[in-house]
Amino acid sequence: MSIMGMREWLHNNRVAMLVVFVLLLVGLLMSYGNFGSSATYTASDYEKMVASAREAYEADPTDPANVQALAAILGEYAAFLSSDGAPKEEFEAIDNEALEYYDEYYGLMVLEATETYNANKTYANAYIVASYLAQRAQAQALMDTDSTGVSLKSTEWMITALNHRVTELGLELANDANNPTILADLADAKAALAYYHRELNDKFDLTPDYQAAIDLYMQALENCGDDVAAVTKSNYYQKAAAYAFNIDKKDLAEQYYKAALELTPNDYNTNVGLASFLLNSERYDEALTLLQNYRATMANDDTNAANVDNSIKYVQSMIDAAKAPADTETNAEDGDTTADTEVTPAN
Repeated sequence: MSIMGMREWLHNNRVAMLVVFVLLLVGLLMSYGNFGSSATYTASDYEKMVASAREAYEADPTDPANVQALAAILGEYAAFLSSDGAPKEEFEAIDNEALEYYDEYYGLMVLEATETYNANKTYANAYIVASYLAQRAQAQALMDTDSTGVSLKSTEWMITALNHRVTELGLELANDANNPTILADLADAKAALAYYHRELNDKFDLTPDYQAAIDLYMQALENCGDDVAAVTKSNYYQKAAAYAFNIDKKDLAEQYYKAALELTPNDYNTNVGLASFLLNSERYDEALTLLQNYRATMANDDTNAANVDNSIKYVQSMIDAAKAPADTETNAEDGDTTADTEVTPAN
């Protein structure tokens, strides 16, 4: 997937290629100068805070709060040293130690979450286990440690979680068979389950489950009353379109994208979704016209106006490149319109 495609996918679908997680403070650990430290703290202050955190940890290293606190202050201290001009090997050593404690912290949280799941086997509890495993894998990756095994376990737990999700939604649907929200959630759960199965086995065929998701979205749309907002119905069509595109049913995908546009003609996500589809189909002129027409409806102070302007420039650069001689290189200017619409289902 292209960078633009990933940005658009995240914006529109709010799901992760594996699991979309907040890494708490792990993401700060390698940012050094970008993170920045408090101007009120000196190196001496940090040394005292680290010493205090070490004492608490040594008193009870099995308490996740103590482990996390030590990891966090070490990470912040590393960022301070970096911004303060300390030798690279000094702040990297502290940062690596912080990562080791984060790895330890997530390991403890996995154990706690697993106990909770065993006591009450639900989607939510299994998802938490998968989440902590994914976070631990990311911490290990930052440590240059092989995180394959932990990532594999995270995927396996996601499958366990989504099996529960499908079952739980099925029970809800049995009591409320025409509820469009439940139908839509079930569509995403079934498709997500298939996606994670393919993560374990690249020969797994997504087609039946993605088709089932499409059918569920169509059923949801049929059951939408006048009280359901147009943007909700438009989103249903867009999700169905994305699944259709990924099982190579492009005519159906186009039909759904256009149905979404009819419902919400001035919506940013809807216009960019259809433009993305047109780009994937190498219909650059149509994508450009769509984006230009949409931009004409927008105020200059619209928060998405700059994104659309960049997208128009990007598409125009693709058109120019296609018309240029073969030996002419054109560097496309980055825009928000994706050149790849492969979608990971929402969980």
